[in-house]
Amino acid sequence: MSGLNLRLNEVKDKFGKLNQVIVIKLKAQWLSGLNLRLNDVKDKFGKLNQVIVIKLKAQWLSGLNLRLNDVKDKFGKLNQVIVIKLKAQWLSGLNLRLNEVKDKFGKLINQIIVIKLKAQWLSGLNLRLNDLLETYSTVRGWTDKAKII
Repeated sequence: MSGLNLRLNEVKDKFGKLNQVIVIKLKAQWLSGLNLRLNDVKDKFGKLNQVIVIKLKAQWLSGLNLRLNDVKDKFGKLNQVIVIKLKAQWLSGLNLRLNEVKDKFGKLINQIIVIKLKAQWLSGLNLRLNDLLETYSTVRGWTDKAKII
């Protein structure tokens, strides 16, 4: 029995070492397989990542396109508002300029009327002065004749 016991101990030792080798080998295979699976996952994740990135870019571009369309619509409306405002400003400015022209034209017309009235008045004054002059010269002529006499 003791020989059997020794052999059993040897077998146990060898089996223990074998067990350790098997465990180590299994661990190595498992890790190697895990590494392979991780590489697969990494590749798939990389591809998935690219798909996600492409999809996100597409969504972003689609959203951007929608926002650009919104902006375009709003800008179109804004453009109309700007055009309307510019027209209003232009018309307002035109109105101011027309008022200025009207004022200046009114002043000019007034000045022309005043000048015309002055001319008429002066012409009338001239006529009256001529009448007066004629009357005076007649009177003067009479006094001259009287002096001679």
